Amino acid sequence: MDTGPSPFERAALGELQTAIIAVLARLDPRHRQALLLRTTSGLPYRTIADMLRVPVATAKHRIFRARQQLREELIQLRAASRIWEGESGGVLNCPPNAGAPNAVSEEAPMGAAPINWEQSIVRRRPR
Repeated sequence: MDTGPSPFERAALGELQTAIIAVLARLDPRHRQALLLRTTSGLPYRTIADMLRVPVATAKHRIFRARQQLREELIQLRAASRIWEGESGGVLNCPPNAGAPNAVSEEAPMGAAPINWEQSIVRRRPR
């Protein structure tokens, strides 16, 4: 028995990927660069700051602002689109990495796990 996402959920995940890519394209390039270094490469803040030649606090702030903007825009898109609501409670509530492709490519980088965008980019701060 196939326990993967349903065809509906796969279609919704494809739409979600398209939405994420569109929002990423609208981010300030400095924020997008810092965010992608953190989420796709998993680099520590210090390394990102060194690569961007900025203080660590600036690198953290850029990542925070990118996540915040991404979260806000995806919430607005989700409210405007019924496609993300499925029988399982919605694509954004699917199990981690339920077929969600990496926004940069269909495959995860060599040796890296596929990205769970909701947890890695759009995550909320712990309470």
